[in-house]
Amino acid sequence: MDTGIDADAKRSTPTLCAAVHEELESLTAITSPRERAERAGVVIEVLRQAVADVARERSAAFRELRESGWTLGRIARVYGLSRSRAQQLSAPAAADLDGVGSDTDDRD
Repeated sequence: MDTGIDADAKRSTPTLCAAVHEELESLTAITSPRERAERAGVVIEVLRQAVADVARERSAAFRELRESGWTLGRIARVYGLSRSRAQQLSAPAAADLDGVGSDTDDRD
């Protein structure tokens, strides 16, 4: 099954990509829609938390680069960001700007 992960990502994080692929395969093998929906919800929450944790690490790394003398322009060029995005991600509590939210909702 194709997970849509590009070749560069697969080379730089092979263990992560393999785990995601394996989890997706096991998820699609669940025949009960109810069980599949429940399992998918759990997987989404685990991935959401992982994304938040990784975003915090990236922001911390950008702050360290700024403290070591890197300009926002250099960070933007090296990491393929706009200058304003590099500034956001270099700011304290920048991980909160990555759009990591929750799927939970009280509506039926």
